[in-house]
Amino acid sequence: MKVLSGKFENQLRMKKLLLIFTCLLLLLSFVASAQKKNKKKSEFKMPTEAQQQQYKDYLKRVLKDSINIPLEKRDTVASIELAAIIKKMKMNTDNSLSKDDKDVQNGMLEDDMYMHMAAVLSMDELQRIKNFDQRQKAASEAADKERKDAENQRNSQIGGMGGGYGRYGGGYRGY
Repeated sequence: MKVLSGKFENQLRMKKLLLIFTCLLLLLSFVASAQKKNKKKSEFKMPTEAQQQQYKDYLKRVLKDSINIPLEKRDTVASIELAAIIKKMKMNTDNSLSKDDKDVQNGMLEDDMYMHMAAVLSMDELQRIKNFDQRQKAASEAADKERKDAENQRNSQIGGMGGGYGRYGGGYRGY
């Protein structure tokens, strides 16, 4: 009898140790994932040289096809625009700035970019770039508005299906 109770006690101790060990592992993994999330939110990751070159090539194609900028000016204009975009990316990931401050600084960066481009381009070419940028911005805002409207439409349809727990209904309905 005594041998059986000793084995049982050993098994019980092992189960307790395994339970404690499992809880510790879960706690450590939760803490590590929370730290990773916080680190990702506040950190700006600079685009690689290959990504920058790829985007610069894309800008040169746009300058050629859509805006008809001469060949000798495309590289300089693409470099100016890429530098401004990287500055905007850094500024927009800064969590210490309010949305209004970011909007003001974005406007200042854009004005600075156009000022640098004016040193390279004629007034007509600069105006074509500004018009193209305005069209792109308007199209982007329209697409964002359409996406948000579609999302709101989906959410209102889901909410009317009977509850508050997604599509499956449920919840207290007053019965």
